[in-house]
Amino acid sequence: MPQTLLSIAGLLIVTLLSFSQQQTNLSTQQAAVRAEMQQMAIGVAKKSVEVVRARAFDDSTKSGDPPPSELTKFEDFPAEKNGKDRKDCRAFGGSDTCDSIEDFHEMTPAIDSVSVPGGTFAFKIEIEVHYVDSDLNRTSSRTERKEVAIRVRDDRGNQEPLLHEPITFTEVLGYV
Repeated sequence: MPQTLLSIAGLLIVTLLSFSQQQTNLSTQQAAVRAEMQQMAIGVAKKSVEVVRARAFDDSTKSGDPPPSELTKFEDFPAEKNGKDRKDCRAFGGSDTCDSIEDFHEMTPAIDSVSVPGGTFAFKIEIEVHYVDSDLNRTSSRTERKEVAIRVRDDRGNQEPLLHEPITFTEVLGYV
């Protein structure tokens, strides 16, 4: 009888050790997938900055070189809170021509897909544009600098995102 109990106890210990090892392997795999998702999200954010950077600094700079005082006021940027409709930018699959940086401010969130050998992953892109002062602090005054903040998060439909928090990529673009 004692030998049977010791055998059962030994099997229980081996089973628990095996279960613990499997949990460790699963956690390691999840961390690796999360790291790959972060790298893909950073790539999507960088690509999005390039799209925005390729546009005119301001609506008023498309046809000349006005002084900063004649640039678009922040309250006139397209955004629902400014009483204006969001833009659905063509550069991200929408129908609106976004030909200056402020047109991307609070645009309709876009979805960009990245294909890899294991499948296709979708990322939701949100963009904010703000004027910044010489110390790179956000300001409501018109300046020669605009901060473009891009937030990218994996979009898995109704499932929980793999990234715990969005990747935020920020760049300040200057008016020369």
